[in-house]
Amino acid sequence: LASNVDPFRAAYPDALSAVHYRRFLRERLAGEHARRIPEEFFETLRWEDRARSLNPREVRYTLRLSWLFLELFRLRLEPSDTMMALSLAESALRINPYGVEALWQRAEVLEALGRREEAVKDMETAVSVEPNFCRGYAKLVDLARRTDPAEASRWSGKEEECRGKAATLHLEEHEKWLVESPEAR
Repeated sequence: LASNVDPFRAAYPDALSAVHYRRFLRERLAGEHARRIPEEFFETLRWEDRARSLNPREVRYTLRLSWLFLELFRLRLEPSDTMMALSLAESALRINPYGVEALWQRAEVLEALGRREEAVKDMETAVSVEPNFCRGYAKLVDLARRTDPAEASRWSGKEEECRGKAATLHLEEHEKWLVESPEAR
């Protein structure tokens, strides 16, 4: 019933989550709260969790929440945060087992947990599902660089080939995630 009344109901908490995250970033860049995590970050988590609870089948809220828990782990080094991030990434993969962004997110978490081989498998699956996923090839280069330089070189060639193809294409706004990292956007 609620979706009939307001089909965009999850967008409101998602937008509020983004507002709190921007405030958190502003505080972080200003050097405020250097030793503690500001309340703005926890507000970000609460609002994103609310968006996810209102629309649990929408993968982007689940992935964003997973990313936030991984970010929280990087801030406070609490192992339970990575387990939550992994659980959420796996939840997104249950919704869409071949979602390359979900595979990317799980690979990021697995790498943070030191499970590089599993991260490599996820990225190999992602680039096999979406051969134009240039960021996936770049991630594979990064994962292989420390352990297998020959493999890293092979993936680097595939990344260059992918980026070369992408440079000749006119990518729509919704396709740019294949090539550009989220931080660059």
